[in-house]
Amino acid sequence: MLFDHANLKTKMAELGLATLVGGSRLSMLWSITILQGANRSYNMAEIGVYRGGSAFVISEALKQAKIIEPTFYMVDTFTGMPFVSEKDEGFHHVGEFGDLDYNKVKFSLEGIRENNKVFKGLLKPDFINHAPDLKYSFVHIDVDVYQSVIECLEYFWPRMMIGGMILLDDPHMSSCPGALKALNDFLPLVKDGSVSFKLPTRQAFLMRIK
Repeated sequence: MLFDHANLKTKMAELGLATLVGGSRLSMLWSITILQGANRSYNMAEIGVYRGGSAFVISEALKQAKIIEPTFYMVDTFTGMPFVSEKDEGFHHVGEFGDLDYNKVKFSLEGIRENNKVFKGLLKPDFINHAPDLKYSFVHIDVDVYQSVIECLEYFWPRMMIGGMILLDDPHMSSCPGALKALNDFLPLVKDGSVSFKLPTRQAFLMRIK
C-alpha cells in the first residue's frame, strides 16, 4: 500500500480526473487516509473536489487497503467558488474552478468503491441538511478562501471523533491568505482540545484530542 504517484496519475487520467495538488501533498493525503481508515465505523469527507484528483487518491487508498466500511462524502458546488471576501486579498474570484464535467467526476469517483458518495451543493445549507448527524475520522478541506474554510471547520470539528484528523490543503500557500486567516481565527476556539501542525508540504494538520 505504498504511495505510487506515477501509477496513481496514470489511473487518474484514465478516469478523466485531475488535480492541482502536488505529489508530496497527495502522499500525505494517502498516508492519513490509511491511518484513519482503521476507524471503520466513522465517515470521511472531502470539501472542494474540483476535478476529483485528490478524492481519487483517498478512494484508492481505501480500496487498496481493503477498507470497505467508511462512507466517503465528496462535497463541492461543481460550479466554481460560490463566494470570496476581502480577506482573500483578491487572489480568487466567484466561479473560479468551475471548468469541470460534473457528471464525469461523479461517475468516476462513485465507481471506485461502493461507499463513495458525491454531493453537489454548498456545505451550508445543502450538505448540512442532508447529513446532519454523521461522525468523521478524517476530513480533507481544499476550498482556498476564508468563508469556505471557516464554515468547514465550524461544521466538522464538533463531528470529529476523538483522534479525528482534519487536513487543510491551502493555509500556507501564498495564493490562499484567506485560508490561513480562517485557520488562525478558528484555532483559539479549540486550543484546549486540539493539536495542530504546519506540515513541510504547506498543508495544515488539525487533530481532535478531546
